[in-house]
Amino acid sequence: GITEIIPFEELKYKDKKDAIKKLNKILNFSEKRKKEIIKKLQNHIKQFGEKQFTKKLFDISKINTKHLNT
Repeated sequence: GITEIIPFEELKYKDKKDAIKKLNKILNFSEKRKKEIIKKLQNHIKQFGEKQFTKKLFDISKINTKHLNT
C-alpha cells in the first residue's frame, strides 16, 4: 500500500509482484496475527473518519483565528 496511508510494513508493497508475495504471506499468518492486523487497521482508519476530520478542521481554524488576532 501507499507508504503515507499504510503505516504497517507487512502491508506495504513496491509493485504487483511484491503485493502478491505479501498477500500470500499474510494469508499464512495465524488467526491471532490476522486479528491483530485487523485491529491495528481499524484503529488507524478511525483517524480518517468524518468526526475526526471535523475536529481537526475545527482545531486548525481555532489556531488560525488566534494567529490572526495576535
